[in-house]
Amino acid sequence: MAETRPDQPSSDQKRESPDYAEYITFERVISTLNLLVLAVTMGGVFWYAGEARKQNMLIATENRPVIYGNGVSALERTPDGIPNKVKVKFRNFGKSTAMSVGAIGHIFVADAGQPAPFEPICIEIARLPKGAGGTAVAPDAFIEPEWGPAAGQDLSTVNNGEVLYVTGCVRYSGVDRQQTYFSDLCVMWAPKAPQDFQPCHEPERNHVE
Repeated sequence: MAETRPDQPSSDQKRESPDYAEYITFERVISTLNLLVLAVTMGGVFWYAGEARKQNMLIATENRPVIYGNGVSALERTPDGIPNKVKVKFRNFGKSTAMSVGAIGHIFVADAGQPAPFEPICIEIARLPKGAGGTAVAPDAFIEPEWGPAAGQDLSTVNNGEVLYVTGCVRYSGVDRQQTYFSDLCVMWAPKAPQDFQPCHEPERNHVE
């Protein structure tokens, strides 16, 4: 017969193993997955932004004006904290003065996971409409247009999972006015993401021509 040690706990004295299932809830799983998706998304954003900046700086080594977005900031917000008026800085990183500089853009709202929208005027016509600009911008100087929501945009939906975008473009020519140049602008903002405006995910956005 096997001996029972006096200090060995009996089966009814042994502590029950913790039930880990009670800690693994559906809400915790979804929260963890959301954090992982956000981390991967932001990593992609920063990589694409770095690649776009490299390309733009390479163009800036040429003897021509090179204007592209250099920051977006919120000027006004709705009572819910959603930006409804923004200031966009376009800086001339090139080596010569840009002529007839004009910028146009708006605030848009789109479903999360969908491609970022385009400013329709930037893709439908070759020239910007009257009133969109027409000034000269010297090297290292900048313009700061102010943009609001495009027609029909419901900014309140941003608090329900949609994403706010600021998209537009700038067109300009060189001193000899022989060639027209173009730069795309696309940034995004969401309530639970970093509160500064982030470059759009798509690698083809924020390019310089």
